[in-house]
Amino acid sequence: MNYPGWPPAFSRTRLSNLARSITARSWTPSPILRTPPTRAELRTLVAKLGIAPEQLVRKGEDVYQEKFKGRILTDEQWLDALAANPILIERPIVVKGDYAVVGRPPERVLEVV
Repeated sequence: MNYPGWPPAFSRTRLSNLARSITARSWTPSPILRTPPTRAELRTLVAKLGIAPEQLVRKGEDVYQEKFKGRILTDEQWLDALAANPILIERPIVVKGDYAVVGRPPERVLEVV
């Protein structure tokens, strides 16, 4: 999804802000890298997303390439890896009640508004 005049690097954030402006509900951003989720929060998050923890991993990150590429980990081990290395957590993630989506592609954010 392209928006004229929007730098590509900001399109996901801007779409998230658009979703916020569409809804009357308050929007509280939770910056994953500044306030990383705990292992328990990650377990809850993947349940809301309906995915396995490995599906939440950003596989293009250097830390993935260096530490985890080619390894087979259990869900519990992936939760440990994500908690210890929050840079690996796919983002943005939008949560509404018991449902969550990863905003990739950005229009997925609109599923929760």
